[in-house]
Amino acid sequence: MVIEKSGSIRFEEKTANNLYKESKKLEEIKLRENENLYDSDANKVIKEFKKYYGFDNDSLKLISNFFLTEKNEIQISRKIFKNKVMSLLNLDDRQWKYFEKTMFFNSKNGEWEKMIKNVNCSLFSTPFVITKDKTKVGFTKYTIAESAMYLRRRIVYKDINLNRHISNLIKKLRNEKELPNLKKKLLCKYKNVGINKDFGEDVKTKEIFHNIRNVPHEIDLYYKDNENLKIFDLKDYHIPFSLIDLNKLEKS
Repeated sequence: MVIEKSGSIRFEEKTANNLYKESKKLEEIKLRENENLYDSDANKVIKEFKKYYGFDNDSLKLISNFFLTEKNEIQISRKIFKNKVMSLLNLDDRQWKYFEKTMFFNSKNGEWEKMIKNVNCSLFSTPFVITKDKTKVGFTKYTIAESAMYLRRRIVYKDINLNRHISNLIKKLRNEKELPNLKKKLLCKYKNVGINKDFGEDVKTKEIFHNIRNVPHEIDLYYKDNENLKIFDLKDYHIPFSLIDLNKLEKS
């Protein structure tokens, strides 16, 4: 609907139909994206994550089933909660510290502008909230269920800090999965084609780029077309599902 300056309202049927079609396309993309979070490559990543950090999305369901059998929400002593969770998931001290940092709600000391749109500052992704007196932790059945779904996304899209092994695995299985195929196709037309060119591994380029900051030290894809060297720097973005997010992505 369009509101005229006079105050009258006009219904734009053509625009409404176009928006409806576009929203259907976005729903299909969303569905595919969610399916990709549960494919064999994503499962390999989650398996390695659990091996190193001691928990995964299924672990959160275990916590929910253990603490919230008859209640929908609970507040419990932080010490008791820590001991129970460490025992339930068989976490060591390092793994517990990571769990606390990753799954506990972070208020950023009340700086709301830092919290807004931060996937790690949401009750849906970080469901465990420490009470004001810092003695208890509270959580609900519903926020844990949501956070279990979000955890996969946070891992696969590297929204949380991950060790080098898992980061490289995500890079290989997901972010740069198509690079070898692109190289193969380009080799049909060009002789000099390369992927994942690390300047640090070549003596000449290592010397040129030594101590230079804010410049990529790796080329994702390059090939020589006659006398022109063509270079591609590929980025793995979240798919934007709103005009505001799309605009931010375009600007970046």
